[in-house]
Amino acid sequence: MCDIDIDNQDYYEYDKPENTERTRARLIELRDMGMTDCGNQQFGVNGIMSGLYIEMVWRYTDEEFDDYLEWVKELVEIKKEV
Repeated sequence: MCDIDIDNQDYYEYDKPENTERTRARLIELRDMGMTDCGNQQFGVNGIMSGLYIEMVWRYTDEEFDDYLEWVKELVEIKKEV
């Protein structure tokens, strides 16, 4: 697992520069909540979850993305309680 390098150009859609700032903000949010790159541009929290692919970061609406992050936060909290 590797930290999320928000400057890694592989994380950005090459044909959609209009989405660069949104993608960057989302990657920062993922990194700040402790998610890492699990390989093949798939993000997760070590020992808790994985499966958030970069395509989901690009394609989710703001509402879908926020809902996904809330789900991840709930998983992290549940793991802390165990």
